[in-house]
Amino acid sequence: MPSFNESEARRIAGEQPAPVPNDLPAVWSLVIADMQARDQIGRQRYGTPLQPFNCRDALRDAYEEALDLACYLRCAMYERDAKNPPPVADRAAFDAWYSEGGKYPRSVERSSDGTYKLVAANVAWNIWPSAIAGKVGA
Repeated sequence: MPSFNESEARRIAGEQPAPVPNDLPAVWSLVIADMQARDQIGRQRYGTPLQPFNCRDALRDAYEEALDLACYLRCAMYERDAKNPPPVADRAAFDAWYSEGGKYPRSVERSSDGTYKLVAANVAWNIWPSAIAGKVGA
């Protein structure tokens, strides 16, 4: 029987190496900030926080959000691997559009590295060049 080699077994199983610490922010902190911003947007938009027994089907809402997530993830992967990305778009025009003319300013707040604090805003910014070129939603 062949001897067990843990690193080879991990490679075959497709496991990734252990994460390497760095000076970048912890993702949990970013996610919590995103959640707080989403809560505020929801309260502004719907006049109430998300609560149980709100006359909606939470499983259906979550399932539909998961479908959207799968699409956003695939879109990001496609864009990450794109050989010829579209030209850089006008960020001010995007911010005005995404925040509905400044109605939701927190939706376009950015971190110190220039990325939007909301994941959804980053995804939208990444597809913005195609959208303004008429390639999305046509």
